[in-house]
Amino acid sequence: MKKKLLMTILLFSLLLGGCGTSGDSSSAVVDNTDIWEDDSEDENTELGDMEDELLDETQETEPLMTYELENTCTGISDAGNGYKAEYTISVTNWIRASNPETLQDIWESIGGKNDLPDISSFHELSNDGFTNENAAVAFGTLSFRNITDGFDFTESNPRTFRCILDAHDIYMKGHYVEGYIEYSNNHQYINLWEIGMSSVLSANMTHNSWGPVPLMLVCSNAYTPDNPNGDEVLNDCKIKCGYPAADDLTLILEPDTVESDSSADTVSADETSEDSYLN
Repeated sequence: MKKKLLMTILLFSLLLGGCGTSGDSSSAVVDNTDIWEDDSEDENTELGDMEDELLDETQETEPLMTYELENTCTGISDAGNGYKAEYTISVTNWIRASNPETLQDIWESIGGKNDLPDISSFHELSNDGFTNENAAVAFGTLSFRNITDGFDFTESNPRTFRCILDAHDIYMKGHYVEGYIEYSNNHQYINLWEIGMSSVLSANMTHNSWGPVPLMLVCSNAYTPDNPNGDEVLNDCKIKCGYPAADDLTLILEPDTVESDSSADTVSADETSEDSYLN
């Protein structure tokens, strides 16, 4: 009996020891939970840092400046026999041509479909002034709308209207101005410093609205060693508009804030009309 009693006490002691081990295992599970929560907090911190970096990158790639078509001239073009159309030309101020990528971005923002020609393509002074370092450019649009009372422009009743841009005033101050306009089916270089047929912009209207079509003006030798910030005489020069001239534009020099690696600058412009702007 005593032996049986001793054996029973011994077994009971062993059972009590096993229960104590189970309690230790339970506390280990709690420790793992704490470690998991700590890891989660670290991951949240890392995600927050990544979001801050992405926000910084987004802020760094915002455009440095938005150029507005803030200079506008309007007038009436007469095709004869009482047919009339109102033209509207809207243009930015002068912008330094130092960054070709920025110029292309602005061009596309006003409806340009093809690549801009190189500045040196404006040939009158291609070796002396029509370069990205020296030239100033302005971007704009040209549009026409029918104001003939009681008569529409159609495929069977088309009318051609004209407008001239005359920068002879700028030429007299020592700068050549040429231009480039992109129609839906071709393009045209225009001469603004010596008025002639190459100065005429024409619209063959088969609908009651035409355009807007994008255009670019280029001014030679705006930036030189004598005028590193731009020749301020341009701020007072006028570009006459019309056929004949009836209104004018005065473009001023924008501050030279375009960096070589700047992001796309944009220009506000109306969407191109579905009515074709064939030339």
